[in-house]
Amino acid sequence: MKRAGYIITLMIAFWMVAGGLFFAQSVQAKVVSGSCGGETKYRYDSKSKKLELYGRGVVSQTIRVDEQLSRKNRYFQVKKLVIRQGITAIKDSSVLQYASEEERGISDDYEPGWGFDVWRGLGDATEKLYVKLPEGFTTITANMFGDIQVREIYIPASVTKIEEGAFGAQIYITNIRVSSINPKYRSQNGVLYNKKMTTLICYPMSKKGSTFVVPDTVRKTAPLSFRGNYYLEKVVLPKNLRKLGRGSFLKSAISEWRCDGGVKKYAKSAFNYIDAADGCIDNSILFYGKRSEGL
Repeated sequence: MKRAGYIITLMIAFWMVAGGLFFAQSVQAKVVSGSCGGETKYRYDSKSKKLELYGRGVVSQTIRVDEQLSRKNRYFQVKKLVIRQGITAIKDSSVLQYASEEERGISDDYEPGWGFDVWRGLGDATEKLYVKLPEGFTTITANMFGDIQVREIYIPASVTKIEEGAFGAQIYITNIRVSSINPKYRSQNGVLYNKKMTTLICYPMSKKGSTFVVPDTVRKTAPLSFRGNYYLEKVVLPKNLRKLGRGSFLKSAISEWRCDGGVKKYAKSAFNYIDAADGCIDNSILFYGKRSEGL
């Protein structure tokens, strides 16, 4: 009898603790909001993990929800990011430095990285965020999404400036779409170019395909343009290409590139740390056709 009473007591204690945890989580799940600089504000739903930016102007202050949610952890999960019309830009990566699309591995000493710090399977790319920038948004700053991984992004006609490294941390991005009436930029098959397609700005890191033929109109590649793509193995460059930008193929999987016309200039770092099929090749370049001279 004593043993049975002991077991019953343990069961009651267990259900009380479990119920208390459930209650605590239910209480914690709520919507919080606050200012993020000037006339801009944020709203965060801790249950749906939806972060909304609204108001007018540039979002300039770091968003933190830990105190409002009575958490010790500064980092919070974002499964959906909504940017309302009226927001014109996100100042820099510090604004969303505590936001992440994953809860896994987030702790008080976690530091958001640039996509290569912690390996995440490329198969998860289909589950990442789709972000539609609103009309009136003007500038895409370098790594403005912080540690939030975006699968696809839509760029409206109002965007007239995209900073170098804007998508440098987006290891899961597969597609970049641009409004057909944007005066400065355009996209073709998910790849970002300037309007005249003379500069290739960004080939998404998770865009699939082992071979890519760069359009004949392209005269140069922007810095970090092919950075980190693990699907791409061969790139065919147009004969009139004039320049390969700094880090153009940094940490990509290409093992071959071809340019029958020859490249007039290339940055010495254009091919740094290429991951070929047989391993990592540091600072090696395979030349085809006329050999080019480094900058």
